[in-house]
Amino acid sequence: MTSATGAVLPSAAENIDQDAALDLLLGDFVAAITGLPRDYVRRRWQPRPPKQLPPDTDWCALGVVSQSHDVNAYQTINQDGSIDVGRHETFELLASFYGPNGAGFASRLRDGLTLGVNRGVLQANGMAMLDIGRIDRVPSLVNQQWLPRTDIRLRIRRHAVRTYPLQSVLSSEGTFQTETTTDTFNTENAAS
Repeated sequence: MTSATGAVLPSAAENIDQDAALDLLLGDFVAAITGLPRDYVRRRWQPRPPKQLPPDTDWCALGVVSQSHDVNAYQTINQDGSIDVGRHETFELLASFYGPNGAGFASRLRDGLTLGVNRGVLQANGMAMLDIGRIDRVPSLVNQQWLPRTDIRLRIRRHAVRTYPLQSVLSSEGTFQTETTTDTFNTENAAS
């Protein structure tokens, strides 16, 4: 669908990680910094949740819990006539560490994010660390047993660009009429 149809325009194919793709990218990042095995860093909300790990196993559940954006977006007209709409987005990632060493893994993530080389992974994906929240210990009582859990929130910022398939007017004809004159016009824009 393009602007020639006269309908509302959806953006073209997304090139921005969202939802599961974003959670998986951030899961790779958290696993690399903390040293947890990748299959022990899990998406927080899955269609079919995996089996719960034993209480004495260290693991992490993570997910984006909120997303905000700048008030104003900008637009850039491309040579093919399409328009890019760009803005900065901020999202909050909640990482919950379970197991006997959960607070240690949360601290390891916090401290690992102070290293530029680690933040470089985010930058390579068009993101930047905005800030790191406090570490909260929030154990849960399940079946008469306390399950240790430690939460940390990260705010990450990124630049998002979406493309909309507009078509330029290549030529037009018409007439301007006033009370005293009638003028015709014809325009042709050469496609480059």
